[in-house]
Amino acid sequence: MSAPADPPPSRPPGDPSPGLAAERTALAWTRTALAYAVCVLLSVRLVAGSVPLALAVLAAGVAGTAGVSAAATSRHRNARADAAAGRPVAAPAAVAVAAALTALLGLAAAVLVVYR
Repeated sequence: MSAPADPPPSRPPGDPSPGLAAERTALAWTRTALAYAVCVLLSVRLVAGSVPLALAVLAAGVAGTAGVSAAATSRHRNARADAAAGRPVAAPAAVAVAAALTALLGLAAAVLVVYR
């Protein structure tokens, strides 16, 4: 017969629900995706004189925004499951995706400033 599973660690009285942390995280990811989309739109406006460049910036921006949104959705789903099971809520891959896309957005903005 197998040993019973350890119960999840108990929370002290007055400690907020772990589900609230997952909700705050989801809201933060949503704000990140919206900020990313706004930066993309501003970048497209900067290069509006060159239609091919504007389309390239828009396509890359839409792909980046979709990547951030997909990471947010995945992270929210996993965070809720982790919190409910009492496991640590960590997201190194999702944070790495957001950081890489933000760095690419910054590099693209620098190129646009130099180009303009």
